[in-house]
Amino acid sequence: MALRMTRDPTGAADLAQEALVRVVTRVAQFAGKAGFRTWAYRIVVSCFLDAKRSRGERFFQSFARYGELLEELPLSELEVPEGTDRHLLVEDAKIGCMLGMLLCLTREQRIAFILGVIFEVPSAVAGAVLELTPAAYRKRLERARADLGAFMNDQCGLVDPSNPCRCPQKTNALVREGWVDPRSLRFVDRKVHLAQVRAPALSQHLEALIARSPDELFREHATSGLAPGPDFAAQLDRLFGGPGLPRH
Repeated sequence: MALRMTRDPTGAADLAQEALVRVVTRVAQFAGKAGFRTWAYRIVVSCFLDAKRSRGERFFQSFARYGELLEELPLSELEVPEGTDRHLLVEDAKIGCMLGMLLCLTREQRIAFILGVIFEVPSAVAGAVLELTPAAYRKRLERARADLGAFMNDQCGLVDPSNPCRCPQKTNALVREGWVDPRSLRFVDRKVHLAQVRAPALSQHLEALIARSPDELFREHATSGLAPGPDFAAQLDRLFGGPGLPRH
């Protein structure tokens, strides 16, 4: 969730740690009026909303500006540096681009989209986390979906094959602009087996992907090779004396 809020793996790790610290240090305040998970997620969401604007948020200011930036990047045949896997390079570019789209949403819309679409949290639960009625939450989610869908329908070749923007043909330009670093991929694990990043589809330059919905494309990220975040549970076990602690 932190990565999708910031688009920066390092910043996301710091934000996730800060959120965890808030939960741990306030656990004595839990009164049982709501489920513990809902209470904890309220603290996490509050932490994300209060965080200093990330560099990515300052860069990806709006869908209009992002569209202009993408249109300025030329299309070209992908040149793969020696020692770099083509499929992972394109996947890293694709995920980075789509995370940029998320940053064009307001923070409130972004959290609603992450909960409702990517994690598929029921509206009653997501509304409780955000301290909204289910109806108000659904309205916020609908707006986020509409804004994101409108942009992708106009720009993204993954959603509409008639759009000129193609991940493999944009990757060279993204590398030159510093958005993608072939020597240090940010959003895919170098050791991931090609099957885990849907190599068959990517090997066809993604041209075979027809009429994919934005919801489907964003949900794919959860299993597309994103490197796992820090194991905070294991760290807590070590901090409080090792495994074997009672878990409630």
